[in-house]
Amino acid sequence: MADKSISGTTEKAAKATDVAKLAGGATPAGPAVAGIGAALRASEYVTDPKKRKKTLWAVLACCGCCVGPFLLGLILGIAVITQLCEQYGKVKWMFWSSPALVVASNEKVQEAYNKIPKVIRKVMPLSLYMTFAKDKKFFDQVCKDSSSGYGNLLNGCLSGEAALMYPVNCDDAKMAAAIDTYIQKGWPSSPMIGKGAYMVEAAKRAGINPFLMAAQAQKESQFGSDPNSLPQYFNPFGTTGSGPNNQRHNRFTTYTSWEQAMDDYAVNYIRRYIAVEGDRTLSDIINRYAPPSENDTNAYIQETTSRISQLFSMAGCTPGGGTTDGCGPISAAATNIIETARSYIGLITKYSQSLRTSFSAGYADCSSFVTMVLQKIGVSTAILATGSMSDAWDSGQNPQVKPVMLPHRILTSEEMSQIQPGDIVIFGSAHTTNNAHTAIIEAVDGDTLYYIDCTSRGAGGVQHRNRSRTAGSVWGIYRVVST
Repeated sequence: MADKSISGTTEKAAKATDVAKLAGGATPAGPAVAGIGAALRASEYVTDPKKRKKTLWAVLACCGCCVGPFLLGLILGIAVITQLCEQYGKVKWMFWSSPALVVASNEKVQEAYNKIPKVIRKVMPLSLYMTFAKDKKFFDQVCKDSSSGYGNLLNGCLSGEAALMYPVNCDDAKMAAAIDTYIQKGWPSSPMIGKGAYMVEAAKRAGINPFLMAAQAQKESQFGSDPNSLPQYFNPFGTTGSGPNNQRHNRFTTYTSWEQAMDDYAVNYIRRYIAVEGDRTLSDIINRYAPPSENDTNAYIQETTSRISQLFSMAGCTPGGGTTDGCGPISAAATNIIETARSYIGLITKYSQSLRTSFSAGYADCSSFVTMVLQKIGVSTAILATGSMSDAWDSGQNPQVKPVMLPHRILTSEEMSQIQPGDIVIFGSAHTTNNAHTAIIEAVDGDTLYYIDCTSRGAGGVQHRNRSRTAGSVWGIYRVVST
């Protein structure tokens, strides 16, 4: 049996080889990187008898098979993949929040690149940045195990089958009303307004979660209102193949009504994934429905989870069987604050303390952004500085926002487990200007906090970021309890 540590190193080496191919010529050491990749390819092939023909190529590339240079190349190659993924992590958010950049003109990408701080540009030339933009899906896959990715961040009880199954403890009429209200509020021109009752009915017959159906109709077609989704063919889910009518437009299924599309989606997609393919989690479903080869699947999972949570809140119920499966009440304020914060990505693009309230011009700082989001969701607050926020919340002056914990130190793992999506964090010391920072929590994954903030780092402005529990002290964690 092969040593696991050796095979793991070989896997990293193979990944580094692939990255070296893309990075070759994009850095001052492009040819050297390509050479390292060749050396790493040798480490993959020389032990594989089925690929002996490629061993000679690898040996030649290693310049005479010198053991010293080979091992040095192996070490450097693994360093290359690590460094490239770290660099990609610094700019990945830009491609995720602005998908058009990936296929935009060189001028648009150049403009975005120019917003990156000079210190990053010095070690990441435009050519490498362009490579990241062009081959985003590749880097998402290669770097998926690095800390730059968001991973499978599911909220509480939505991490299991409860996200997929019909919620027996929810009232059918209230679920239908929640779906219709949700569509009406966000997409008033949608042809699916009023279809909530049928969506619930179709989901109930198939035994699946109607809110999953609604979330995917939003993601794929904006509930049939996106003209690119070809609403004349009644396909809100982006399903492909011949379908029940044995007809399709290009590769997409054509239906004769929205009801027919909902029935087909419920039975022949989600129900089949569960009963036949054995999928048991939302992650399983979406990785099959929207594979990483065509989508930013991690982002798809996060967005879908957030929408399902919001719909449960609107219907006044919880997934699964309520408290028996560990599913507590879902805060409508929490889902609202996250969705509102995300809506400013790409709109607030510049960090400024002097122009911190010039939101329409694209400016904010960390605390003005957070308090502005709170205002938008119905919290009575002025646009505050971080110190004033903590003063008001720590003392109970604002009953709508309560402190969950005030550690004034690095959080413990146990404390991390008590943080919920939608909570507000103040890092550092609330009353030290150069150390205080505030953000809105999106998710907690072990010892990593994922959050939305307004920052001067990276390209600047509102963006997705994350940090380790041990990266620094936390002044306080706060929660919106009423709006």
